[in-house]
Amino acid sequence: MDLDLNAQLAQLSQAFRGMAQKALDPRQSAFRRMAAYYAEVARQAHAYVSGQPGRVRGVMIPLRKALLAGTTTGEATYRVPQGYNLDIKAITGTLGWTDWGTEAAVDVEIAEGPAATSLPPLHRMALKASNCQILLEIQDAAVKITEGDQIYLSDILNKVIPLGRDDAPGLVVPSGDTVKATLTLQDSQANIVGNSTRYGVILIGALVACEG
Repeated sequence: MDLDLNAQLAQLSQAFRGMAQKALDPRQSAFRRMAAYYAEVARQAHAYVSGQPGRVRGVMIPLRKALLAGTTTGEATYRVPQGYNLDIKAITGTLGWTDWGTEAAVDVEIAEGPAATSLPPLHRMALKASNCQILLEIQDAAVKITEGDQIYLSDILNKVIPLGRDDAPGLVVPSGDTVKATLTLQDSQANIVGNSTRYGVILIGALVACEG
């Protein structure tokens, strides 16, 4: 371990904390926030170099399942590690082909005037996303995240959906609990479903160390 680097990071963290404490003028609130932010960055870096897990660790958690005509429903889960709570700040959708090379062989034809044409890749992706419903829940507590009704993957694909304000916790999942995504294709016809495709969501947030 580089002790000099440890010492430098510790000094940097202390210096930024000092800057934050000295900035008492209300007009310097932005400066105080910036100083506190960089003090936390230095503290986190010091923790990693020291081989100790950070108190707050940003994470992206994919919950994906491969579905196809013969398997139109599936589940994906993530269990929050012991010693941490999961703060989910936002979610986004994810969709990926597992065999794009032969996907065109089962493409859909749509009528455009007197002739028919095959769906281009981006339109096929949109079709697949609009055919997949998602139920999100905290499994252990039997709490639904998608309240009232399920959502379609097309609702969140290529979008980041925030869960709360930036300055407040989002959706908190306690230590040891499991987040589950149930993915279901509404139309099981082979020409609609196409080849095996990985459908899912990505949870964006932070693992926050439990106190005590």
